[in-house]
Amino acid sequence: MYRFVLLLGILGLAVWQDLQAYKIDNRLIVFGFIAGAGIRIYAGTFSLFGSLLELTVPIILLFILYLVRVLGAGDIKLFSVISIILGHSLTLQILWGSFLVAAVVAIFYLIKGSVCREPFRVHRIRFTIPILLSYLGVFVYRSVTGGAW
Repeated sequence: MYRFVLLLGILGLAVWQDLQAYKIDNRLIVFGFIAGAGIRIYAGTFSLFGSLLELTVPIILLFILYLVRVLGAGDIKLFSVISIILGHSLTLQILWGSFLVAAVVAIFYLIKGSVCREPFRVHRIRFTIPILLSYLGVFVYRSVTGGAW
């Protein structure tokens, strides 16, 4: 449960920072990395190679989306924080859920634009919000189904 509260706080601060400046402060990311390593040390599951793997896999998987400007660097680093705290399995669930939430938001913008007969505009989606909503959705789903958290 402490992992849930810690990550909820980190994601909440990331959303707040994103809403303020379209940016996630690197100090929050470093805090998340240190907290994730601390959780692994406390649980007795820390290994340097495993932790580095948890940090780099989201970066490798999402780098192409960064190049085409779908995701920002802060969003990708945030997924690395989620990965070191929760592991790959839950991170992938949160990743897919956040893309689903972002797709719903994008469809909403498309429908709103066509109904209001607005000319096409590019809308920037603050991706930390879909990440937070997906995280809460995965938590609720796993709590209801009795999955390990």
